[in-house]
Amino acid sequence: MKSGLNGVEKGFSQQKKALNSRIERLGKVEKPVDATKLTLQNPLNVRSGKPVLTALNLQVMQGDNLLIENVTFKIETGHRIAIVGPNGSGKSTLIQHLLSGAPGVTHADNLRVSVANQDLSQLDTTKTALQNVMMTSTESEQVARNFLGAMGIRLMRVNEMVGQMSGGERVRVALVKALLQTSELLVLDEPTNYLDIPALEALTAYLQETKQAVLFVSHDEQFVADVATDVWQIVDGRLVLQD
Repeated sequence: MKSGLNGVEKGFSQQKKALNSRIERLGKVEKPVDATKLTLQNPLNVRSGKPVLTALNLQVMQGDNLLIENVTFKIETGHRIAIVGPNGSGKSTLIQHLLSGAPGVTHADNLRVSVANQDLSQLDTTKTALQNVMMTSTESEQVARNFLGAMGIRLMRVNEMVGQMSGGERVRVALVKALLQTSELLVLDEPTNYLDIPALEALTAYLQETKQAVLFVSHDEQFVADVATDVWQIVDGRLVLQD
């Protein structure tokens, strides 16, 4: 029996040495990096619940085609409204009608709106990423760099001409430009496109804290669940509030 126990102890000792050797080869594991927290130096000071946009029996048309009928809803500061629905149902066209002040739409007096859409018309391709953001922002250059970095435009990339950037990079610059533009209403069309996980987490945390009214279109179900206070779905040509 004693001989058998000695054999077991020897086996355990050999396993311990092998495990220690393996741990040494693996080296020290670094702590995961936390998601960047995006903070403004000059945050919007606005009372929550202030109406910024109202739609009453709005008809959403594309040419002669009726896409959505009798749209009636209200957007208030502090609320984050998601518009969801299948492709071609009229989500982006609805946003255009709301922003243009189509018949049935009322904007608050002196309403300031910042928009990040997929056509990237808000970008000047002859200027750098940083210059584009600073053109419409009252924030410091360092804050602009922080936001651009969090969205994947880092270090010297902020000084690259937007016209020389990829489509995905331009989308992210346009997103940052909208985030840093002072407004009561922030409008985002598919904001999660081209974002990696850390950028997505940083954007989610930022939107959860903003005092603005936020109106956004997204196919990302988790992003909608994490950000939206209200979800409106386009179903059979009507805009319906989800429970």
